[in-house]
Amino acid sequence: MSTPARWSWWARGAKATVVDRYTSADLGSPVAVSTAVELVVLPEGELEHVAVVDWGAGVRHHARVTASAHKDARVRSVMVTLGGDVVRVEATMVASGPGSDSRALGVYFADGNQHFEHRVVSRHEAPQAYSNLLYKGALKDTAHTVFFGNLVVPPGAPGTDAYQTNRNLVLNDGARADTIRSWRSPRPRSSARTPAPSAGSTTNTSSPHLAGVPTEIAKRLIVIGFPAGGARNRFVSRTCAPNSSTRWRRSSREHRRRGGRRRPGGTSG
Repeated sequence: MSTPARWSWWARGAKATVVDRYTSADLGSPVAVSTAVELVVLPEGELEHVAVVDWGAGVRHHARVTASAHKDARVRSVMVTLGGDVVRVEATMVASGPGSDSRALGVYFADGNQHFEHRVVSRHEAPQAYSNLLYKGALKDTAHTVFFGNLVVPPGAPGTDAYQTNRNLVLNDGARADTIRSWRSPRPRSSARTPAPSAGSTTNTSSPHLAGVPTEIAKRLIVIGFPAGGARNRFVSRTCAPNSSTRWRRSSREHRRRGGRRRPGGTSG
């Protein structure tokens, strides 16, 4: 089963929120689903796209989301993955205009034998653009989650400010969370400013604030609160972006060393 691709264009200065929900009862036989969403935000527009994947057992879902932000536009992709036997999400955020702001937030919880895979790409095609990929999830039983984070910075994108963060809460030994990162730029990696990758998993469900609370209830409270920080921070200012995430920034000074021209006011072009 497949659904046709959706194309959404948002006019200059427009603001909107679009919500897609995928759900079903448990199925007696396997069903494959494919969906595609294309979002284009024109200059100074603002768009948030929320997708909730909450299939019953027996569903395998392949979802593609592509979002492009033009000059001074803001786009958010929020992916909530909860249900389905196998879910593979391919999200691509494109900074196609200068001053654009692109963010992808993912929240997921996997249990049983579920397999969730999120492949997220941030592509910078214009100068002075910002992007932030933040995916957080919890898993238990024999569930398996995979996060692929890919940052692409071709020539012509000075002032790039990009972040990637993946956090996983593993609730028992049988579950597994994998994080894989890719970074592509024409410059040698040694000349980029890149702090240590922000990715990790933890099985620690203890907290001094939950002393005296029964173990199972404490675990539920921690699982509920674990992704909440990402949801609160998805609209934070560029100047307050988390320092713990993987960061890549191409400075104007480095751009000038590669032959860029200096503009009035100290920026490069």
